[in-house]
Amino acid sequence: MTTLIKIKRSSIKRNPHAFSTETPISLRPEYTFKYEGYNPPKWIYSKDVSIDSHELIGLIEWKLDVITGRIFDRELFERLYKIEIQNREKGKYSGLNLTYTQNSRIFHHMPEPEYLYEYKNTKIKCSECHSLVRVNKIQSDEIDDNLVDVCPICGGINTFDFKYEKISDAIKN
Repeated sequence: MTTLIKIKRSSIKRNPHAFSTETPISLRPEYTFKYEGYNPPKWIYSKDVSIDSHELIGLIEWKLDVITGRIFDRELFERLYKIEIQNREKGKYSGLNLTYTQNSRIFHHMPEPEYLYEYKNTKIKCSECHSLVRVNKIQSDEIDDNLVDVCPICGGINTFDFKYEKISDAIKN
């Protein structure tokens, strides 16, 4: 006898992204800097910073360092940003320009479902060892490119007879 795994009626909700085929995915933020000045600060040479370019501009006695690079430590970037804001409020120019960039990519996928829902964690009887096993404890495996259900008690393969309720049936009732 086939066991029907029912949908929890209280879990049924309309999906606000129903039928959407694109999802923006945020990538890791990028913290960059450009320093123009004399005697670069020590943090520029720390392990949390990568220097992309370092130029010396000017005369032999008065060389201006122009350094660009990336900061890998968010806390360092935030500390420098706070100091930079304070310096600008006081009218000081430190020669530091900080940039924060949050990039994203569009992930294309099959259309999202109209409803979001959860199934009840029903107990199902294994036809081999006759144990009652909750549906979320049944393990899946792949054998010869076929997905099979595995009993966590006896290791029997495809020994459960169940099917999931369709959302179209659940919303009718």
